[in-house]
Amino acid sequence: MNPIVKLLLLSFICAGFIPLGIIFARSLAKVQTFIFMAMLFFTCWLLLVHIAPDPEWRGTARGYAITQVDIMSLVMIGSMLFCEDYKFIFFPRGAWAYILYFFIGIVSGINAVNMNAWGNEVLKMVWMYLFFISCYNFINMHRDLHGIIYTVAVILIFMFVFALYQKYLLGIYQVASTFPHQNSMGMYVIVFTSIMIGVIFNERVPLLGYILVCFGFVCGCLLLVFALSRGGLMCFGTAVLIVIIMSIGYNGWNRKRIVIMTIMMIGTCALAVKAAPRIYERFVSAPENSKITRINLALAAKRIANDYTFGVGMNNFSSHSGPYSPYAVEQYAEMSETAKSEFGAGPIVETTYLLVAAECGWIGLGILLLWFLVYWRMMFLNVIYLQFRPCFGISVGIFAGWTSNMLQSSLEWSLKQYGNFYEQMFIFALTAVLFDGCIARRRGERHEHEARMRQRIESTKPWKRRADGDLRQRNPNL
Repeated sequence: MNPIVKLLLLSFICAGFIPLGIIFARSLAKVQTFIFMAMLFFTCWLLLVHIAPDPEWRGTARGYAITQVDIMSLVMIGSMLFCEDYKFIFFPRGAWAYILYFFIGIVSGINAVNMNAWGNEVLKMVWMYLFFISCYNFINMHRDLHGIIYTVAVILIFMFVFALYQKYLLGIYQVASTFPHQNSMGMYVIVFTSIMIGVIFNERVPLLGYILVCFGFVCGCLLLVFALSRGGLMCFGTAVLIVIIMSIGYNGWNRKRIVIMTIMMIGTCALAVKAAPRIYERFVSAPENSKITRINLALAAKRIANDYTFGVGMNNFSSHSGPYSPYAVEQYAEMSETAKSEFGAGPIVETTYLLVAAECGWIGLGILLLWFLVYWRMMFLNVIYLQFRPCFGISVGIFAGWTSNMLQSSLEWSLKQYGNFYEQMFIFALTAVLFDGCIARRRGERHEHEARMRQRIESTKPWKRRADGDLRQRNPNL
């Protein structure tokens, strides 16, 4: 895009769209809800406008990007600030862990070779936090979880329709739908599809909503088959197993779950018969070069992390994984000098954890894991606290989907991509709202229990009974 056109577009957004959006969203609750649902929907279909782009860079961010989701996040925040009936929360539960991770990312800049690439990632993390607090505050303000679930179902259906176009009209073998790669699409779909099956098993929704959720679940399953992502298929199986075990273990068997399990088994068998040859071929005929590259880059990442206490800087791994880097010599041992001179920036290690360790040091990896575990703990406690209550199915789906994403992140770096990062922050915001509700309810129940116990103790005090008896003797009318 022409730089002048970019400047005009950003000027219009800042001077026109954002202020008008804030005014309308503050005036009409339905407009605010529509903007939020649109913001959530566009996490699967992003339009990035890059300022100072670097398309040749092989990193996690390739320019100072702004998306339609970022713009809507600003509108949402502006529409909820300084409301008379709601206090905006800038630091939701668990946000301290992300801020700590952001801080270590800032510190990693002292070793960055490419400061421009480092700045790209810093800006991305700022946008992600704004998106996180906009999601948290909207959900906390409105508590309309049915609308959110229906939006998630629509996202899966839309992605499936787009995947049909790619597969049958364009003839693409491994479909990525609206995402840049099938692995990132698989991770995104697993979380939302897990929520769908959690709702199907455990939640009470209107009939039309139930049909929409079921259709969304089927579309999510077919998307994963179309993607033919080995890690995605294995992790999705893990997520489904977690949902089933937790649903039955915590809420028991009933007729609805038996019927759903029967239908799922029949559907799984039919799908397996149809797709088994391609899935088998995908697992068996995986290229050997892919495996070797993963191992070589993992070795390079560990060496970098050992040499740099605070890492080489966010989004700077490619500066140290090229042909002339001392850290990835195995990767280019058989490459000619001519090919090395034309290679450019190096590739990225195929795991989120080692990528963070190389770019932010082992300390940064520890903080990343701390951040993940803070919310993973909340997800697990939500499942326990919401047993036999509304939102139990949503909590189970979130826990299963995020657990599978943490497992798959040992094989992919997709959580660093925009769409997956947005989804992760949305899931964390929803988890924090549910956990806050559980804590408030349990605190209220404890206070009620303490008040009842205090009243019972007061009524059994012998001196109180004697005093009441003496008082009645003096005044029989009491």
